[in-house]
Amino acid sequence: MNQAVFPPIDVGSRKKRDYRLVLVVALTVALAVYFWTISRYPSLGAKALMGGDTPLSGLAFDIAIEVVPGTGFLSVLWANTINWIVTNIKGMTFGVLFGAMALTLLSLLQKRSFRNGFANSAMGAVIGAPLGVCVNCAVPIALGLHAGRLRLETTLSAMLASPTLNVIVVTMSFALLPMHVAAVKLFASLMMVLVGVPLLCRLFLRAETEATHDGRATGPIDQKLGGLSGWLMRHLTPKDYEAGEYGPLETLQWFGRNYARNLFFIFIVTVPMMFLAALLGALFVEVFSPSAFVGVLPGGSYLALAFGMLIVALFLSFAPAPIALDVILTAILLSIGMIDSYGAAAVVALGSFSV
Repeated sequence: MNQAVFPPIDVGSRKKRDYRLVLVVALTVALAVYFWTISRYPSLGAKALMGGDTPLSGLAFDIAIEVVPGTGFLSVLWANTINWIVTNIKGMTFGVLFGAMALTLLSLLQKRSFRNGFANSAMGAVIGAPLGVCVNCAVPIALGLHAGRLRLETTLSAMLASPTLNVIVVTMSFALLPMHVAAVKLFASLMMVLVGVPLLCRLFLRAETEATHDGRATGPIDQKLGGLSGWLMRHLTPKDYEAGEYGPLETLQWFGRNYARNLFFIFIVTVPMMFLAALLGALFVEVFSPSAFVGVLPGGSYLALAFGMLIVALFLSFAPAPIALDVILTAILLSIGMIDSYGAAAVVALGSFSV
C-alpha cells in the first residue's frame, strides 16, 4: 500500500494576517457617517430651510453670548470670539479627528496618487466635497492628507472643495442667490478645484509639488521648516508603510499608538491657529458694516467694477466664514443693494478663502 506523500508546509509562504486596514477604514467611515448624520447635514439642512432668516451674529450662527449694542470694545470682541468658536466647534473637532484618521489610513496605503496633476485634483474634489466643513476646519484634514503623503494637488483641492462643492451648499446657493450668481459660484469653484490648483502647482508651486511626487510629503520642503511644526512634521508623521503580521490585539495596539501620535500632531499644529482665526474673525466683524461696505463700492465703468471686485475679494478673504455663511451673507448684501457682480465675487471669496 503506497504511503501518501504530502508536500512540506512552508510556514513563510502563509499569508500574513494584517487587520489594520480593515479597522482603520471601518473607523474612518464610522467617524464620517456619525458627523454627517448627527451634526453636519442636519445643520446644513436647517440653514437651507431658514435661508436668509438663519440667526446670524457677526460671523457666527450659534449665539452663546449676546452682543449688546453700546457695550465696550473688549466685551463685543469677547462675545464674537466665543460665538465663532461655538459655531465652529463641531467642525473643528471633526476636522482634527478626521485629519488624524486620514493620516493613520494613508500610512497603510502604498499607492496614494496618480501621475497626472489634474487627476490628483479630481481625487481631491471627491475627497473634499462630502466633508461639509468650512475652509478653516478643512485645514486639519488637509494637513493630515499632506503629512500622509498625498500629492499637493489633492491636498489643496480637497481643502477648497469641502466648503464650495458640498451638495447642500450648492443647492442653497441656487435657492437663495440669483441664478447667474449661483452659476458663477459653482463654475468658479469647479475651475479653481479642477483646473486652477493643478496649474498653480505646475507653474508656481513646482518645488513644493515636486516634494510630494514620490509619495513623500516629508521631503526637502518640510526638512527646511523650523519651529515646532517643522519638528513635528519630521518626527511624528509616519515615514513608510510598515509591513508585518498584525492580529487583532497587535492591530489595536498599533492603532492606539499611531492614532494618538497623529492626533497630537494635527491638534498641536492647527488648533492654536483656529483660536487665532476666531479672534481675527471677531476683529473683522468690528470693522465690517454691510451697509457701509456696499455704499463705498464703485460703480460705472468696467474698470471700476473690476477694481471693486478685487477689493471685495481681498477684503472678504479675511473673514473666517463658517460653512454656508458665504451664501447667506451674500444674500444679505444683495438684499441691501450690492450689485450682482460684487455679489459673485463675495460668495466666491467667502466660501473658498480665509487668510
